[in-house]
Amino acid sequence: MRVHLFGGVLAFDYMLAGWLRRRGVDAHYFFNIKHSEGDYPWWEDADFDRNAMPAWCHYYPFRLPYLYQRPLSEAGNAFVRDFDRDADLLLVIGEGAFLGNRFRTPYTVWSCGFEVAAAMPSSIRWRALLGRAFGSVEPVRLQRRLNRGHVRRCLRNAASIISVMEFQIPTFLRSLGLTPIAKHLPMLYDCTRYTRCPDPALNARYANESIVFFLPTRHTYGFHDVSDKGADKAIEAFARLVKEDAALRARLILVEKGEQVDRSRAMIRDLDIGSYVDWVPHLSKELMRHYYSMPNVVVLDQFQNEQTIEPTLHAAMRRLGARGSIFA
Repeated sequence: MRVHLFGGVLAFDYMLAGWLRRRGVDAHYFFNIKHSEGDYPWWEDADFDRNAMPAWCHYYPFRLPYLYQRPLSEAGNAFVRDFDRDADLLLVIGEGAFLGNRFRTPYTVWSCGFEVAAAMPSSIRWRALLGRAFGSVEPVRLQRRLNRGHVRRCLRNAASIISVMEFQIPTFLRSLGLTPIAKHLPMLYDCTRYTRCPDPALNARYANESIVFFLPTRHTYGFHDVSDKGADKAIEAFARLVKEDAALRARLILVEKGEQVDRSRAMIRDLDIGSYVDWVPHLSKELMRHYYSMPNVVVLDQFQNEQTIEPTLHAAMRRLGARGSIFA
């Protein structure tokens, strides 16, 4: 069976193609110009040689147009032709889902969340657009609005949809009439490759801290379809935590990743918590293992809001002593 994969972030499609190949599937990985260096395969695979790629990896130098239904560049058309040829199944992730109407081969959409959310109406966000001067509207939000109908058609033309976020099946996908072709499958994670990997020097550096909060998320505000996504909630809650207990030895580790790192830095200055915060460069999954493996760390994600973030921090502090590093 021959499977072609395209789209996604953090080289997920490349790693999934490799996983399939190790299990005997003739999987081929296609990629184009990425939005972030961390999305390219060589970011996660130090052995990947961009000048001598494996025969199952195929690069095309194009970007999707602002309006997805508009004509592609010459390189984009070459990609569609080759991606759609000689395959039994197409697996499209991320922006790959927005090209679905150009394929003749049956395709499956692997949705990590935003592919489905991009098809949903949002009167709240639309009112916000109408209430602002046009020049102040975030370009990506406007793009989502203009492309919503096209994305919906691409999802409805899919042979099947894999939803990483289970809640989207009885909600978003149900409202789109797509539950018959939808199935929940958690995000794949290579538990063999990404086991704990302590770094003695890193552990020693933070050994005197009672608790270390590690937030590996990117710093992007106003970009996503959910208002609760962003590092600001965790930063503000951490500030309240350390100010409530002056004796608490706590650190917050943030990653220099995202379009609005400067906004987070300004927030930290305004909250006067700079002495509690450490910044680290954009990390690969391999390097993040060292931080996940610290005995006094709590790893936070970015899906938090004002009602959940503080209880999450306090609960993590109570449980840390009994469990070692935890994910909250």
